[in-house]
This record gives sequence, structure tokens and C-alpha cells, in this order.
Amino acid sequence: MSIGYNNILLKLEFNGISYDREKRIFIGQEINLKIDFFNQPIIYPHQFLNEAKLSAITLSIYLRTAFETEVQKFCNKKRLNIPYKDKFKEISINEFWKAIKEQKPKKNNGELYIDDLLAFDVELYRAIILNPLSHNEIANIPKREIQEAIDLIKKLQQIFLEK
Repeated sequence: MSIGYNNILLKLEFNGISYDREKRIFIGQEINLKIDFFNQPIIYPHQFLNEAKLSAITLSIYLRTAFETEVQKFCNKKRLNIPYKDKFKEISINEFWKAIKEQKPKKNNGELYIDDLLAFDVELYRAIILNPLSHNEIANIPKREIQEAIDLIKKLQQIFLEK
């Protein structure tokens, strides 16, 4: 059996199974995994899959760190009210994000720092990419959605610079 996706071909080889009545064991119950990447066989397919998983985790940690850094910098820049904790690390990123979503600038006619649509997008991408992947919960996330999360963080950076 073979399945493919974006220049990756996964092949599962199963030679059949038999039962040895004398020894009372099954013989040939192994399934072999073979992977071709850009039509080149991968010698150690399990290592290849582990590297892909680590790349996804690394990307998600980078995205999450970029998001958290931008949100914290903006709260500091605008001196937004954040609940006090003895140790800065104990302050949840949710507290910073909540302050940006809910607090209004004093000189901006009562408008929020970000609109509802952008807040919705951030919540969506936090739920499907920024949180699960950085907690080692690998999901099948399309490349397009990862790119949209990157674009969203860039958009936040731009908005935070302008305000």
C-alpha cells in the first residue's frame, strides 16, 4: 500500500502472515515502512519522520514565542494594566492578550487596540497551531494554515508598531 503527499511517498510493505502450529507463534507479522522524498529513498524512515515532527514542534515554538514577545512588548509600551504577580514568569500570556483585547487607549475615541475580527483570528490560530504544537501535540496542520499564522503575527507586529 502507498500514499503520497507533496513529494513524499509512504509505502507500507506487508509480506503476509502465517501461523506455526508447532511453535504456536505468528510468522511474518512485520510491516515495513519505506519513504521516498523527491523520488529518493530514505534509508532511515523513522528518523525522517522524527525530524519532520521536530521541525513542526520547532516552528510552533518559534511562532508562539514571537506571539508572546510581541504581545508582552506592546503591553509594556502602552502600559496596559496586567494583574500583578511576584514573579514575572507567573503572569500568563492570556493576561497580556486579554489586556490588549479589552483595554482602550485613552486618546483613541474609545476604540480598542485591535478589532474583533483580528482578535478572532488570533484566538483561532492560538488554538490550532500556537498551543497544540508547542505542547508536543502534533496534528495534521496544512502548510497554508501555518503560513496564515506567520502572516497573522506579522500583522500584529505592524499594528503594534502603528499604535
